[in-house]
Amino acid sequence: MPRKQPEEYRRRSALYYIDEIRTPLMIVHGEKDVQVGVSHAVRLSEALRERGIAHELGIYPGLGHVFPQAEDSRAL
Repeated sequence: MPRKQPEEYRRRSALYYIDEIRTPLMIVHGEKDVQVGVSHAVRLSEALRERGIAHELGIYPGLGHVFPQAEDSRAL
C-alpha cells in the first residue's frame, strides 16, 4: 500500500470493494509492470476465487503497465 496517500489506494482498489462485485471480471496485467506489480492482479484473482466470483486472469509475458495497441486489442 502506498505510504503517501493510503486512503486513495483504498478508494481505488477493487480488493476493498470485493464483496460488492456482482459481474464477471477480466483481469489483464503485464508481467513486467513496474508501476503496479503483477502480485496485485494475482491477489485480486485469489480473492474473487475465494468468493466464487466469476473472472479470468490474463498475465501477459514481457508487457508492462501500458500495452502496445496491437497487444491491447489482442488481450481484450
